[in-house]
Amino acid sequence: MADEPTDKDQESTEVTTSQSDTFDRAYVERLRKENAAARQKIKDLEPRAAKADQLEEASKTEVQKLTDKLTAAESAVAQQELNVARLEVALEKGLTATQAKRLLGATKDELVADADELLESFKPDTDSEDQDPPPDQNAKPKPKLKPGRSDDMALNGDPLLTSLKSKLGI
Repeated sequence: MADEPTDKDQESTEVTTSQSDTFDRAYVERLRKENAAARQKIKDLEPRAAKADQLEEASKTEVQKLTDKLTAAESAVAQQELNVARLEVALEKGLTATQAKRLLGATKDELVADADELLESFKPDTDSEDQDPPPDQNAKPKPKLKPGRSDDMALNGDPLLTSLKSKLGI
């Protein structure tokens, strides 16, 4: 039994005999030509692939530029909408343009609340009763005069009154 070849030995001998077979010369030349043609195609297509990659990158750059412009335009529109809302609130509340610039808030409700707070800060305190009422802008100021008293005269008398009395003979 040891002298008889096993199935494994037979498979290994078949593999070595098939590997040692030589291919026909025409077959080898045909494979070489196919290989050379494939290499040439790859060589021709590589610059085109690189150009396609460059165009794709350029289009991405253009898309990015347009995206940036769109973002900037949207930001400008939002700022103008906020300015319009600020002016509308100022008009509703009777604020001047200078006061309207000082309004803070991102929404119309916030602007209204800030305008109310601003108007409240301009109101006079009504707690103190000694304060004079605010003057009427068209009225003339009234002097706070006290009537003269005779005992306020100087010790030597009123020189004008004395001079008049002497002239008149009184």
